[in-house]
Amino acid sequence: MSEHNWLVSYQYHDVVGKALRRIAQRLSKPLPMHEATEDLAEHKELFLEDFHCFMDEAKEFVKQEMGF
Repeated sequence: MSEHNWLVSYQYHDVVGKALRRIAQRLSKPLPMHEATEDLAEHKELFLEDFHCFMDEAKEFVKQEMGF
């Protein structure tokens, strides 16, 4: 995973779509999981807003718990 920079590559919608297709193929009942990328694109700003709120809370938690 780290050797191929998977987490960095997930910033691209097509890479996320491919990963979701691969996951869906391994399920006992295949699902069209790759279609979630359409929702990601359509609601990108809302997801980013939620992400930034989460990161602010995570940073504050680390400050409090770790003393940083």
